[in-house]
Amino acid sequence: MLFVPSDLAARYDDQGNQIPVNRNKVEVEKAARQAAIPTTVVLPGNFAEFALGTPALGVDYESNKIQFIGNSALEPLNLCTRSYVAAAYASIFASTPISQLKDRDLALCELRPTGTEIAEALTQRFWVAPLSRSESEEHIVQALDEAVETANPFALGLYCRKIWATGEQAKMIGDDVWGVKNYSKATVSNLIAESKLKPY
Repeated sequence: MLFVPSDLAARYDDQGNQIPVNRNKVEVEKAARQAAIPTTVVLPGNFAEFALGTPALGVDYESNKIQFIGNSALEPLNLCTRSYVAAAYASIFASTPISQLKDRDLALCELRPTGTEIAEALTQRFWVAPLSRSESEEHIVQALDEAVETANPFALGLYCRKIWATGEQAKMIGDDVWGVKNYSKATVSNLIAESKLKPY
């Protein structure tokens, strides 16, 4: 038997794990390990459909807008489409022995665009540069602290913005990267400029 908790994100820090949805996942995983159940965690960073197709991280795919926070213009954002995650799950669990999977944190990496590259793809899609604005890292940190303290349901989105702004997000998936053989990976250009991004 192998337990695969639905983390579908990254190895968040203490602040990230204070957010209820993350804390619950950590507790489930901890209980499985304490019960000596072989466990594998799959970490894709963020779903591309979430990061690029909703306003959660400051990208407005439909209205050609982007909000840069801290250093997000230059920091990479580790993303995977749902179809890539599905293909990865199939390649990981269909034929790999449990002995090779247990107690591993497997990272998935389909694309890693910076904020600037996302803005360039928006420009290609709309034929005009996106309307952009910038906020300081300090501003998002303060907003996040308040959201966590008050159990605000938007805390997770603010947290995702913060760790992109600081460059932490792409590092939180670790180094044990699982590649999907013979899979044609998406690019930020074909997802945004060619309008191939699917709804979240």
